[in-house]
Amino acid sequence: MTKETDDRPPFHTLIREKFFLNKVEPAIFAVGVRSSVPDWELEDLAGLVENLLSVPAVGAVVDLEEEAFDMLEVIRGLRGDVRFGDLPILGYCSHEKTDLVAAAEALGVETVARSTFAADLARILMALLGTGESPTENGDS
Repeated sequence: MTKETDDRPPFHTLIREKFFLNKVEPAIFAVGVRSSVPDWELEDLAGLVENLLSVPAVGAVVDLEEEAFDMLEVIRGLRGDVRFGDLPILGYCSHEKTDLVAAAEALGVETVARSTFAADLARILMALLGTGESPTENGDS
């Protein structure tokens, strides 16, 4: 987490797995935004979505395989509110989860395989925010 006095725009980081969170936060910082991690202790999906919507972010990165919440429902909640609307969302999961990838992409989520996400995170985030090439331009999926 970054300090509240950080004036860079927030970027929702919907990742509970410490291994990935510790890799993602420095990459988010490197592309000029700050990580905004939700309070995972919220009791219900509606509370989590409202918490996310209350922070005007420039986008989000989502672990689509998160077990504490149905992340597709979280994304639907974000997409259904004018405060988030069409902001970019990057989702990652195992390349074997083809149904999950298809469902996320139907919600307008840019998806990448977990292995690609871990290997080339800064470039992927730059592409998501419109400051670099798309992760799919080099044949990644």
